[in-house]
This record gives sequence, C-alpha cells and structure tokens, in this order.
Amino acid sequence: MSVSVVGGETLEKTGIKTLQDVSARLPGVRIVEGPAADLLNIRGVGSGQNSGFEQSVATFVDGVYRGRGRAIRAALFDIDRVEVLKGPQTTFFGNNAIAGAFNITTRKPGNELSYNASALSTPRGGEFNLESGVSVPLTDNFGVRVAGRYGGQAGYSYNEFLNRKEARTQDKQGRIALRWEPGDSFRSNLRFDIGDFSARGGLPFEIDNCPPPSGLAAAGFCLAYLGSGGAGDGRLNNRVSLPETHLNYNFKEVGWSNEVDIGDLTLTSISSYFRHKADQHTQLIPIGMRFSNGAGLFPQMQGETYRQYTQEIRLQSPTGGTLEYMVGAYYSNGKLSTPQRIAFNFIPFGTIPFLASIYTPGTSVGASQQFHQKDETLSAFASSTIRPLESLRINLGLRYSEVKKTAHRRLNLGAHSADLDPEDFVAFAPDVQALYNLVLGSRLTDFDDHDRKDTKLQPSIGIQYDVTPDIMAYATYTNGFKAGGFAATSTGETFMPEKVDSYEVGIKTSLFDRRVTLNLTAFQMDYSNLQESSFIFLPSGATSSVIGNAARARSRGIEFGTSWRAGSALSFSADVSYLDAYYTSYPAGACTMIAQAATPTGTTCTQDLSDKDRPFAPRWSGNVGANLTIPVRDVELRINPSLYFTSKFFQTASADPLLRQSGYAKVDLRAAIGPSDQSWEFAVIGKNLTDETTAAFRSALSGSTGTIWALTERPRTISFQFTVRH
Repeated sequence: MSVSVVGGETLEKTGIKTLQDVSARLPGVRIVEGPAADLLNIRGVGSGQNSGFEQSVATFVDGVYRGRGRAIRAALFDIDRVEVLKGPQTTFFGNNAIAGAFNITTRKPGNELSYNASALSTPRGGEFNLESGVSVPLTDNFGVRVAGRYGGQAGYSYNEFLNRKEARTQDKQGRIALRWEPGDSFRSNLRFDIGDFSARGGLPFEIDNCPPPSGLAAAGFCLAYLGSGGAGDGRLNNRVSLPETHLNYNFKEVGWSNEVDIGDLTLTSISSYFRHKADQHTQLIPIGMRFSNGAGLFPQMQGETYRQYTQEIRLQSPTGGTLEYMVGAYYSNGKLSTPQRIAFNFIPFGTIPFLASIYTPGTSVGASQQFHQKDETLSAFASSTIRPLESLRINLGLRYSEVKKTAHRRLNLGAHSADLDPEDFVAFAPDVQALYNLVLGSRLTDFDDHDRKDTKLQPSIGIQYDVTPDIMAYATYTNGFKAGGFAATSTGETFMPEKVDSYEVGIKTSLFDRRVTLNLTAFQMDYSNLQESSFIFLPSGATSSVIGNAARARSRGIEFGTSWRAGSALSFSADVSYLDAYYTSYPAGACTMIAQAATPTGTTCTQDLSDKDRPFAPRWSGNVGANLTIPVRDVELRINPSLYFTSKFFQTASADPLLRQSGYAKVDLRAAIGPSDQSWEFAVIGKNLTDETTAAFRSALSGSTGTIWALTERPRTISFQFTVRH
C-alpha cells in the first residue's frame, strides 16, 4: 500500500503536536479545523462541513477507532509512530476508511526504567509546551508508563475589536499505560487517556477582500463594516475584528488489547470506550459590530457529545508460509448529540412586511436545534495471502458491514440571550415560527424516516512480485463504502451511502545496501454518490448548509518518494505527489459567490461542477528534507532543513476562485546540539521561515459579494526546546 510513516521522536524534535501540522507537511494530505466539523482529506477526498458525517479518513489509536473529526485534536501525544495510509483501507480498518486512515501507535511500557521530558518555548505567540513520560517495570512481566503534557499559547492573531491576542489556548493531557506479559503466550496492554483543551478566541476568522477585488463594489456587511470605521486592509495579516469566540474540548478513552497464542494461531481482542465533548462559539459574520444586546451579528454555538463502545476480535495464522490468513469481527455502538444555537442578528426582520407587526426591535431572533443519533456497526472480515512462488504473493480481502442509524431532530425559532444560553431561549408560538421560517428557509419538523440500514460486501485483491530481493512491484483493487445518514442542518436532509472502486500499482525498492529507497505509486479512485456539503445564500442574507450526494468523482495521480543515506552523517529525503481530483458528474453543485449574487431573489443558484476540481486537492504537493550531523568536540551539531510546498487548491466544494488558496512553499529549519547518545539536546526550531501568509479554510461572507472570511495559518515562529531522555 501507499503509506507515509512519521516516528514519534521526529514529532517530538520538530515540535509537532497536532495531526494538522503533520498533514501540512505530507503530500496529498490536508486536515483543517472548521466551524461545524474538522475536515480530513487524503488524495483530495474527505468529508464535508457537517457533524452528521462520519469521516472518510479514519483515525485509529492503538487499533481503537476515533470516528469524529473533532477527536483529531487529541491524537498526537507520547507517540511511537504515525502511519498515514492512502486510499481505501476497508478490509483491515472498516467501512469508514474509504479515503485512507491515520494509524497511530502510542509508546508502551518497556522492560527497563526509561524517561523522557521536553520543554518548548515560542516567544512569538507566547507558546509553551511541557511534556514528560516515564516507564517503570514493576516486575519482570508487568510494567507501567505514565505521561503528561501541559501547553498553550497567548495567540498569534490580534483582535482589534476586543484589543487582545487570539487564540489563547490551554491544553492538558495525560495517559496511564499498563503492560502485562505473564508468559510467552499471553500479552495484555491497557491504556487510559484523558485530555482537556480550551481556546479563547477559538477560531480567529479574518476578513479578506474588504474592500473586494477590483471591479466589485463593497456591499452588505463589508460595506457596513467600512462605514462603521472598520479598517479594511483587503489582505490576510493575522489581524481580526470580531466579538467573543471560544472552543472547549475534552475527552476520555480506554483501550484494552489482549493477545493469546493458541498453538500456531494468535487470537487478538481490542476493546474500547471513547467519550468526548466539544463546545464551540463562532462568529459566522466575523466583523467588529454588535447587535443591540451586545452579541455579534451572526453568532453560533455548536456543541457535540459522543460516546462509543467498540469490540474487535481477530484470529491470525503464522506469517511467511505458503498460506497465511486472518479472520475477525467488529462491533461498535455510538450515541451522538449535537445541540446548535444560532442568532440571525444581521437580518432586518422589522422591514419584512409580514413580520413588521410581530417583530420586537432588539429581539435576537435565532434557532435552537437538537440532533440526536444512535449508530451500530457490525462487520465480519477476512484476509489471506497465498504464495504460489517464493517471489509471488496474492493478497485477498473481504469485509461485510452492516450499519444501522436512528436519528431525530428538533428545531425551534425564538429569542436568544446575548451569550446564546439555552436556558434563556424563548421559543415563539408555532404560528409565529412558521412566519419566520418563510424567511430562514429551515425545516421545523423531524426526519420523515428515523431509521436506516446500509449493508455492503467489500472485496479487495492485490498481487505482489519480488522482481529482485530489493525490488517489489504490486497492484491492488479495493472496493469500499461509507454508510449514508442524517444531516445535522437546519433543513434536515438525509444522504445516501458513497462507494469507491480503487486501483493502485506501484514499485518499492531498497537499493545499494539499503542506502537508497525509491517508491513510486500510481492510483485511480472512482467514487459514486460522494457525500458532499456546500453553502448557499438565502434572500434574507443567511447562509444555509446543503447536504447531499455528488453523482460521481475521480481522484487519480502519482506519488513518488525517495531517501538517500549519503553517509552516517548526511541523508536526504523527498516525497512528491501529483493529484488530479475532480467531479466527473455533479450537475447541481453550489454556485460561486458572484453567480449567487447575480441570481434573482427567490431563485436557487446551482452550477454544473462536472470536470471541476474538488476542494483540498492541489495538483502538486510535497516535501524535501535533509539531516546533517557535525561532530563538535564532545557533542554533535544536528541540522535538519525541510521545505514543503503545494500548488493552488480550492477550499470549498464550489470551484470558486475567490475561495482558493494560492500555491506556496514554506521552509522549516531545526538546529540542535547534544551528545551522540541524545541523552540531552538543546534545539532551535524555525517554522515557516519565509513567513508565508496562508489560510487553512475560506468561506463566503453572507451578503457581501467578493468578500470572504478565512482561518489564517500561523506566521513565522522560532522555538527553543530542551529535551532529556534515558
């Protein structure tokens, strides 16, 4: 398969603490924090902006599935390695790994006493991170590892409206891991994780194109902002102007794996419990203006509580023989709740004729929505490897999945308090709600059908051939699917399952006594009924999220990776991806901003997105790096430069040129000094040294043609890190 691997020591040394930072440095991979859900994309395929979606890119920690996008915030801590698996991974990782998977392995207790600790400080942004772990063998067959992390930052954006830096974060995370091996035939690992993450100014959205580009006049909220004295600079510069926002996230997880040898066979059991809670307050019109009650113009409170139990059992034969096989079963049970509160303070309800007599000036009209879902997954899977010749392997896989979901929704329109406190919400009378609903275009009733069940048989086949002991060629076909479901939107859509047929060929080499590796992969993935989200503007100026299925999409490309160990003190590496990800048929996609603005009132604007690029799918992306070690008396100087780059790519499913990130290249450099055994090390870490200004996410500003808001990525930073380990 096509896989990128990043070791835990590399993550620690480079100061990378999130999967977002990892993805930004890997070709064909992109993770983005969004207002409604976090977006995970591999090879231009991922799930859109809706909390009703499971992720098309699955995340696993020690074999435990974390299906919610928000859970990636707690993924990288005390890590042994991260494997990024590209393309469908349905046989071994399940129906929700239709685009790929992050397979994360944590550090386990060892047989000897060991410890590690690091302290990192970044003056720009006031960032700090303290992390440590210790492994203690209590007996010959029982050990424990305890690890903790505490970090935060003062913020890298300046909020001119509130006169403070954002986002101000505080992160706390801990883990206890137990290992028990009473004999040669039994192994048990138990892990408990807990974390709490908070951010004041959680998503500092920045206005861009206000005033708009040449040929477009300032309109709507951009015009109002400029008229109120706002200083529109028309560019991204980490200066924002918006009322209060915040993000709180906490989680608990228990993972327990047991292995027992039964003769030549190995029986494995993985049990888990996961629960998280997220609470995010955003400003969907992020400009420095307030409603009469002190709230922002378009505030949103998005919550999410999810708990999940899983159980997997596998029976595996010995490897290396003429025939090897594995059979298994998987069960999961989840419960999701996503309360949402939103206020439409920017809509002049008093000027609308049929509302003028019932609207009270100063009333913060909004919606309060409850979305609840229960899900249950049953899977049976099997794989085998047949070796008709010593140099030839035929890999077969099959997975059957049954996914059941039950969902309910409730939406009320009424009056909010300034902080959107649910206890203060007062629902309007039903007849009054019906009138407001004509303006807001929402749906007040429950789903027509509360239950759905999706089933699918997913085969895969692959051939590996050893051309020489150092050169292996392979070809694979994989069929996968992701279940349909219910949208957590104001209009309450449902969506169908998406399916994929994936083809991949490649060659992997290890040459010149393993000093040089060359890997080349070509792939094509054809998706049908791709689950998609897009945004449309209503005549009132409100933005509505529309959930549905794009008819067909294709992702194809070539990936190249190489490493060269020139000597014990010098090595080079490079990974480059060419990607062509586009809709092959999507006749009713969302319009661009300018097209929507030109559409007559009361008319829905759509465009044919067939042959248009998918979001987060740059044609070219990659990284190049080097490692140099220079002896200096009794210590070593270690220098690690790296460059990562990407060509331009869209950031929404509308092929809107105003919502596109331009191509860029960013340079990192790490310089460290310490003894050769690395028992201690002092490092200076520079990130984005060329100070490129880029945005992780862009969206249109309601009622303001040509103006957008963006989540700006971090500017140049210089960090200082001290590490000890034994």
